[in-house]
Amino acid sequence: MSGGNGRRTNGFEECAFFLIKSDVRKSSVELANAIARIPGVEEVCFTEGKYSFLAKFSGVQAAIERMQERLEKNTAILEIDRLNAPIVMKR
Repeated sequence: MSGGNGRRTNGFEECAFFLIKSDVRKSSVELANAIARIPGVEEVCFTEGKYSFLAKFSGVQAAIERMQERLEKNTAILEIDRLNAPIVMKR
């Protein structure tokens, strides 16, 4: 199990994954760094296809909601899909 800062349910950490589509006219590196600096963000991965990034965020549900609101305010982000992961199992 992860040692992150998310809520634990029955010993398992709660988190969310954000699939983020960005404006191709904006700097991907600058956007990835801005996302990575948000408290609770554990990873930001560059992806191929429809989405530009996958960001893993740990926190309670209210913090996950605030994270999405913060991302939606960024003008370099065109679309966000959130996948809640109430249980994360790791080896």
